[in-house]
Amino acid sequence: DLFDVETNAHLFKYDSNYGRFPGEVKVHDGGLVVNGQPIRNFAVRDPAAIPWKDVGVDIVVESTGLFVTGPKAAAHLEAGARK
Repeated sequence: DLFDVETNAHLFKYDSNYGRFPGEVKVHDGGLVVNGQPIRNFAVRDPAAIPWKDVGVDIVVESTGLFVTGPKAAAHLEAGARK
């Protein structure tokens, strides 16, 4: 998401569809921590620049609606995602 991590934490905690998240949501070291589990946050416009391989991501679900053709979605694979 292109929002800063603080905004993402707030939106996660107070979701307009699902309501308030009952667990703990905080920001630490540039990422989210949800119920003690760290979640990396990348505000990167180009999917080829997201370090998927470096963080051990196997599968990326492209849900932005911007990279829906094969060649555009392949940028995630170029960045190291397996699928």
